[in-house]
Amino acid sequence: MCRMFAYIGTPGMIADLLLKFGQLSLFGMSLDGKGHRDGWGIGYYPPCSDPSPDSDPGPPHLVKRAECALDSSTYGDTVHRVEAAGPSVVLAHLRKASPDTPVTIHETHPFLHGTMLFCHNGTIFSSGNQPLGPGLDSVQLFQKIRECSLEKAISFFWDYQYTSLSCMLTDGDTIWAYRDFRKDEEYYTVYYLASDSCVILCSEPLFPGGWRLLQNHELVSVSHDFQVRSTKLSSKSPAPRVP
Repeated sequence: MCRMFAYIGTPGMIADLLLKFGQLSLFGMSLDGKGHRDGWGIGYYPPCSDPSPDSDPGPPHLVKRAECALDSSTYGDTVHRVEAAGPSVVLAHLRKASPDTPVTIHETHPFLHGTMLFCHNGTIFSSGNQPLGPGLDSVQLFQKIRECSLEKAISFFWDYQYTSLSCMLTDGDTIWAYRDFRKDEEYYTVYYLASDSCVILCSEPLFPGGWRLLQNHELVSVSHDFQVRSTKLSSKSPAPRVP
């Protein structure tokens, strides 16, 4: 369980947004009212030295700690380093560990592979409501996405029991955000706020404004034109709801 954040746009306001996002580690909505204290991570893509439209983004920088963002001396320093780097794409995460899941850097989101960053909010179960194993369920979802595609990976896990498959993914050029829940609809949320200069995506609104809530099974993507493109994935008959 977690809070997720993504940003694409001009870099000028990113520090303020990340500081507001960090407050959700204590004050964000959580099912037990205790926040998201089990880790934080910020991934960002420094500006490319080649300004041509066809140039590929370089590998992202990623900083993670297995501690509460607001209690971490590193979080604020990292935010200011991100601001100084001037990235146009950022993905961040605040973790609340699922029961019986370790709290270490290894389990802390976002996860990095090549130029891709990924984070997930929810728990995927094997039979009998046992945690999916071996390995962290979010890592297995990310691996499945890399093997095929985001849409096909989601379809694959529809055969499993889960609380939510909600996730965010970026390759530095495009951000994808997906909402999919089978319980706790008020918690497993994804919102976005779009303007002429940026798009902000977050598990909950960071400030008052015209935030739009994704529907269940809705996938949105946004690139540097700041146009939000929406697709509703068609689910087959869902597995039983998680009790």
